[in-house]
Amino acid sequence: MRGEGGGEKGEREIRTFWDDIREEALREGLQQGLQQGLLLSAQEMVLEALEERVGRVEEDIMEKVRTINNRDFKENTQANDSHKFA
Repeated sequence: MRGEGGGEKGEREIRTFWDDIREEALREGLQQGLQQGLLLSAQEMVLEALEERVGRVEEDIMEKVRTINNRDFKENTQANDSHKFA
């Protein structure tokens, strides 16, 4: 009989543990989705700005813009451009 009461408490603790993990996973998934959405939106804004400025944007340029996957691309782009003109 003594073990039964402890078992219920243990089950509640396990359920709480898994509920916490599930909530954290959901938060992380939502955060990643939001970041991905912001990134896609930024990529589209860059492409629209290019199209406004130069007209038709070449496919290879569009592909390069769409492969940008972080917010540090400005530094990477500046580093790459400096090698082109050296």
